[in-house]
Amino acid sequence: MDDTTSLILVLGAVIKEKCQPKINYYNLNVFLMLISSQIVILALASYLSRGFLYIYLDADKISGLSEYGDLFIGIEIIVMYIIGFLVLNLVYKMVRRYTDSFDISDDERINRHLFIILLAFFGSIEMLLFISNFQGVTATIQLTLLLTFVLMLGLISWQTLETIRVYTWQKR
Repeated sequence: MDDTTSLILVLGAVIKEKCQPKINYYNLNVFLMLISSQIVILALASYLSRGFLYIYLDADKISGLSEYGDLFIGIEIIVMYIIGFLVLNLVYKMVRRYTDSFDISDDERINRHLFIILLAFFGSIEMLLFISNFQGVTATIQLTLLLTFVLMLGLISWQTLETIRVYTWQKR
């Protein structure tokens, strides 16, 4: 249900911007980054919480996980806040590093390209989670896929930031 809600929110934001005389890709990019980050953080928190309970409850008791719903939710919330704090700290450091290098809020061409990249990333995350949930893929495999995907995203993001920095430097 939460994946469907995210998809509806993104489609609503895109439709709202399409109704405007000029599409503000910068706002859409920020929205897509936030919602994609939230999806990844929630998924990671869920998988890591399951792993903690699996270790804590032993392998033979994992089928009775429904009995520990309150504990699972508590651990998931704590893990989600820890991951969120780490992500915000990383983003803050990156913003401080790159804030003087470029300002993309006014460059329509860069924002349009970033929008396509972020929309593809959002769609990929949704497809990964939807197909793995639909096919009954185990949480361990889902976590591995998601971590690999996040690692690749981090590398692509770093490369994109460097390319934008060089582009804006040359433009100046």
